[in-house]
Amino acid sequence: MAAATATSTTPASQGSTMGQPVPDESMSAVTDDVAGAQSKAVSVTAARSKAKVADPRNHAWLRAVLVFVCVLVPSLCMWLYVFPGFLQPDHAMTIAYLATGTYDAWHSVFWALLAKPLLYDAPSYGWYGLAQLLVYAGAITFSIVRLRKLDVVSTAGMWVLVAVFALSPCFVLYNVTYSSDIVFATLLVPYTVLLVELAVTRLESLKRPGFLAGLMVMTFVLLELRKNALLIPLVLLVVLLIVRRDLWKRILTGVLVPVVAFLGVNAVFDAAFDVQKSPSQELMSVPAMQVARVYAAGLQVPGDVDAYFTSIRPAEEWKGNYGDGQSADSEKQGLELTPEFIRNWAELGAQYPTVYASAYWTLMKHFFTMDPAPTVALDFSAYPQFTTIPCKSLCKTEYEQQMTAPQTEHQSEVLQWFTRLFGTPVLMQTIGRLFFNTALPFWTLLAVFLVLMFRKKRKRLLIALVPMASLFLAFLCFSPIVLIRYAMEMYYMVPVLVAVAVSRVPLAMSPRGAGKSDSVAESGMPASSARLTE
Repeated sequence: MAAATATSTTPASQGSTMGQPVPDESMSAVTDDVAGAQSKAVSVTAARSKAKVADPRNHAWLRAVLVFVCVLVPSLCMWLYVFPGFLQPDHAMTIAYLATGTYDAWHSVFWALLAKPLLYDAPSYGWYGLAQLLVYAGAITFSIVRLRKLDVVSTAGMWVLVAVFALSPCFVLYNVTYSSDIVFATLLVPYTVLLVELAVTRLESLKRPGFLAGLMVMTFVLLELRKNALLIPLVLLVVLLIVRRDLWKRILTGVLVPVVAFLGVNAVFDAAFDVQKSPSQELMSVPAMQVARVYAAGLQVPGDVDAYFTSIRPAEEWKGNYGDGQSADSEKQGLELTPEFIRNWAELGAQYPTVYASAYWTLMKHFFTMDPAPTVALDFSAYPQFTTIPCKSLCKTEYEQQMTAPQTEHQSEVLQWFTRLFGTPVLMQTIGRLFFNTALPFWTLLAVFLVLMFRKKRKRLLIALVPMASLFLAFLCFSPIVLIRYAMEMYYMVPVLVAVAVSRVPLAMSPRGAGKSDSVAESGMPASSARLTE
């Protein structure tokens, strides 16, 4: 059978080569293989392109860019309109001191060293404004994208936050007011979001080196920008230790180490550059106002107490300095916080407690009463003497000319806008109460606190309230006047805290039972997926 088969096939093979040519079956197969490979390659390329577009990481990156642009553009337009912008008077004095070789710790030296190249050395101090806007847009973008990744806000909620931070008049206008206060307020937003992440992950995020390092750096920078920020990590330390004592080493590392570093770095820097210490007058605001109120009321002051206070200034001067009781600037001048002052202040207060309470309320009431802030225009007004006096003709001529030049037409329009706003009852009661109200942070803080306390499994999110609550407490103790600029430090946190209050992320106060949702949060999977598995 084998031979027969071979015999029958051989002629056929010969015929095919000697007669008309027929298609070579092997060549056809090769051609088919090549075509198939090309088709497969095209399919693989298309699949990879589709996968690249569908990759969540690419989608998140594109979303972050879009959020950044949306947040930046309105403030950027305002910057272009009012160029060079508004350098806050106190901070103009800080830059002037630094330009003449004087390191003054009245305001942040850390900020002044970073800002001086763009405020003083650049052709126009307006270029600093662009840097401040980029910091703002970057901080807000990080915060919003992070909240979405944690599933604290939905996609719709994310874009609501974008609209608020991009379009609210208070943010658009104060972003072109240059000071360490605004940078500090801006960076408080991502710091608060880091605390939200701690709550969502039941503090498990502290186990990630990247998160721990970010928390430490943010804490250090905030401390360098504002002295009153020191209360934030101290309160946070206590809160976190109550929540997760088992993570005490990481909590101390993330919260206390930056405080120690801040104190150490500043001690070395102050000694090396002979930094002039910030006067204790801010601490004297409340007690000075209370003493002045007693003298203004014509009340009897005990002999030894009277002798001490009149050795500082005459009784008539104490009385005359009191004014309307809403600013302690004149009362606190020249005072120092000494044991003798504290003893006499306490003795006088024990005799007139209601007078002390009344003086305190008169000074601080605008932090609680829902009235539009009358001090907004101060931050947009020109005060050339805050530059010329400390400069003493030693600063660059170009810089002094900038600071003493009349405001541009558009800058003046902004000031007139505030004048019309607070001179028109309807506008003042609507726009003023919502966007320029020194009491809004307090009532937001209280409302969010109550919501989180009474909503099921939300108490852990109270961690996110620590920055605003600590700042508010510091202002209530040390503020010499209720300014919208102070309130703005808390304003930037308001949208985030409201978003946290309405969040649907399931949380429990106790770390016990942290299981699936913890592992999911640690892996970066949205919390909505965790709810499906629990």
